[in-house]
Amino acid sequence: MIMRMESLVTWIGGKGKYLDRILPLMPKGGKRYIEPFAGGGSLFLNADGFGRYYVNDLCPQLFALYTGVQERCCPVRSALKLINIAWWNIGKVFRAREEELIAPYLEFRDMQNRYGEFVERVDRLMRSVKYIDVFPVRYTEDYSFEMEKRFQYSKMFWRLQKNPPDDESLLKEYVFTAMKMSVYSYFTELYASGKFTGDQENAILMFLLEYSSNGQFTFDRHGVFRPTYGGRGLNRHSLDGKIAMMKSQEFKERMAKTKFFGEDAVTFMQRVRPKEDDFIVLDPPLGKMFKTVGNHTYTDEEYVVLKEYLSGVKATWMMTIPKANFDADDAFYAGKHINGVGPHGEIVVVTSYNPG
Repeated sequence: MIMRMESLVTWIGGKGKYLDRILPLMPKGGKRYIEPFAGGGSLFLNADGFGRYYVNDLCPQLFALYTGVQERCCPVRSALKLINIAWWNIGKVFRAREEELIAPYLEFRDMQNRYGEFVERVDRLMRSVKYIDVFPVRYTEDYSFEMEKRFQYSKMFWRLQKNPPDDESLLKEYVFTAMKMSVYSYFTELYASGKFTGDQENAILMFLLEYSSNGQFTFDRHGVFRPTYGGRGLNRHSLDGKIAMMKSQEFKERMAKTKFFGEDAVTFMQRVRPKEDDFIVLDPPLGKMFKTVGNHTYTDEEYVVLKEYLSGVKATWMMTIPKANFDADDAFYAGKHINGVGPHGEIVVVTSYNPG
């Protein structure tokens, strides 16, 4: 079985789970690999045999992350390891004290005007979960993590009041989720504060996207990235594999052969000037849910310009798109080879091996 590199970041619409179907449709190498919409990076990291890799993404935060990891891989990896330690430490705290942590729910299951008593109990309990027991380094001197613990625990408590769990093991899992959410929300606010730059900022962004509910990088109405935690299914997920990949020789060699750009797709390709022996991979953000990245929303007009540009290039190209956005009658695909990809054909790959 071929070992694949992970995507550097979890990104909505990522093609990592389709690599075994997509990669065989690519050439077995070439002079240059060109990718205008990098996203999480699973495609360029696993497309072997090319002399150089030219990779682009319009999202400035993603461009900064790629160049930051390329130039300072060890410091970013070290910062990510510290976050990973905190993620596992909150789990250790819960396992060591799970009976104590679920006790308020059992005791105050029927509130009956005991809200003040409940708040006092939760406040005392959450203060007993020390910062130093979770985080190997101090990120802030204020009490923001204290507030996150109390808020997430209380929020989960009220949720459980409406839908009481059937057994104690499920109750424990919900409280465990609240503890995990307290760490996730804490790092969310650290990122939103803008106080961290460079290595730490890149590591926090990698963590937030890895554990978010959908891997989508979009801003709220205040222009801030505040993702939501993906929930119970990620409670035991680990960053160990990604950290190990960043240390691997294969990853270092691929990054050394890659040049990153942060421009719109057509400007990027005009800059690199694709030639006949190059290979272009296009994974554009199509569909209503995918079109907004950061503060930019891709328009139909941009794709029209992209189609016009591709009609004139001599390089071989491949496009992967959601089946829901595919129209086989579109003149853009006329004369191209079409492959259904995925167990249910949810991804369509369009390849052009007779371009121009």
